[in-house]
Amino acid sequence: MQSLVMQLHNEAVDVVMLTKNSNKPWFRRVLVAIKREIPVHHFIVVDGHSTDGTIDVVREYFGDRVRVIETKASLGCARYLGMRAVDTEWFAFIDSDVEILPGWFKAALKYMRSSRIYGIQGVYKGNAVSKHIQPLLSPKKYLNIKDVIKHGIVKLYGADTAHVLLRKEVVRLINPAFYAA
Repeated sequence: MQSLVMQLHNEAVDVVMLTKNSNKPWFRRVLVAIKREIPVHHFIVVDGHSTDGTIDVVREYFGDRVRVIETKASLGCARYLGMRAVDTEWFAFIDSDVEILPGWFKAALKYMRSSRIYGIQGVYKGNAVSKHIQPLLSPKKYLNIKDVIKHGIVKLYGADTAHVLLRKEVVRLINPAFYAA
């Protein structure tokens, strides 16, 4: 039987995770859930110079798909740096302490196929998808880069970045000068 990740290979997305000494007891469970549920193209780690083996653990699970950006920037700026490194149409922010539930990505796929939707957030619980996964429609026309660096996209875009899927196009909306086509 093919794994879900193999079936969804054409829907592969980059995963962006911010870390700093994230190698805690639950960290491996977080990575296992991502590997099980999301067809990962690149696993982009924006790391605050971890000294506890965090990067090595990520590489155990995702091997040569891991891209590391080291920075001491604020969380908002670190998220922005991660977004700039994305090269898939969609990407996921997954926090290093958030274990995504079985079915999360598969439930989000129907929304990802709509051109009107720029983001998807929330959790998946059984058949109650509509109550727990919320599509985000087109964001504000352009977002102010200084606000994004200071606050992240939570206040500006309405997304809970603990586990959210976003279109790469969001990067251009934040700062058109940094958009890589």
